[in-house]
Amino acid sequence: MKKAGFRVKSLEFRIFVLSVFIIFYTLYPNPYFLSPIPYLFGAFKDPGWGARPLGMAGAFTAVSDDSNAVLFNPAGLNQIYLNQFDFMYGKPFVGLEGVDIDYYLMTGALNISHKFKLGIGYTNFTTKDLYREDTALISFSYAPKLTGFSESIGITLKWLYHGFVPDEYTKKDIVFSKITDKSAFGLDAGITAKFFDRLKFGFSAKDINQPDVGLKDKDLVPYTLNVGFAYIHTIQIGKLTYAIDASLRNKEYNINLGVESFLLGESLGVRAGGNLTEIAIGATYKFNISPSLSTEVTYAFIWPIYVQETYGTHRLSLGIRF
Repeated sequence: MKKAGFRVKSLEFRIFVLSVFIIFYTLYPNPYFLSPIPYLFGAFKDPGWGARPLGMAGAFTAVSDDSNAVLFNPAGLNQIYLNQFDFMYGKPFVGLEGVDIDYYLMTGALNISHKFKLGIGYTNFTTKDLYREDTALISFSYAPKLTGFSESIGITLKWLYHGFVPDEYTKKDIVFSKITDKSAFGLDAGITAKFFDRLKFGFSAKDINQPDVGLKDKDLVPYTLNVGFAYIHTIQIGKLTYAIDASLRNKEYNINLGVESFLLGESLGVRAGGNLTEIAIGATYKFNISPSLSTEVTYAFIWPIYVQETYGTHRLSLGIRF
């Protein structure tokens, strides 16, 4: 029996390593893809949400086992067993002259039944006196149990809004002659599967309908494709999760690697990761308020590789579980 168990674990790890190799071989360096994702943001380009996912450098498509799943992979909501809400504040590129950006995030997940979960979310991206983006989300996850593995599917419906603060420039520009804001609806979808209780797979497609957020001319939000694998390794003092993601948006790609460990009875979480543009670390501390209520504080620090004269990007979140 032990020998058979060892074989299963070895097979899972080999599949995970093979997945990592395939992702790197396919995407890097491949001339079909123009470049890694740069720091210049188009409308509704994901700046990085969630303190826990960002502590793993965004390698969260297959992990997605908390309320952050509404932003990364709605199918992952089916992995939650407690109702939960998370509130995050982020400050990117601290110390960089002329940059004053704030991120706000609220996500929630409700355990409706064993097979059905509901998620909600709100994000705000603001550059002071210039521009803002708001997104409201509602997600649904369902576990059909079609195979012997733990698979689930999910969708997210989004309301996208962005607006420019009127100033002397916008008054003269023909683009802003009639309106300075625009809203549209978007659609995300995802799937997850768990094999042998250790190997996880995730896939998500964001902005499938390519919503039009143009003020004067058509301006479509490009769809984003994400694929990820995660491998869970149990150790004497806790468990380790290794994760890899690959993303593609408008022929711009990124590869994300992350590792996470929960220690001390899962009251302390530590994580680290990196991608083609950033290096990240993070930590979580959980504590019980009552037998049916707990809270956790999560912090993530992200160091941009190609941006100088900054003290990095910071994320801080407060989570409630009940």
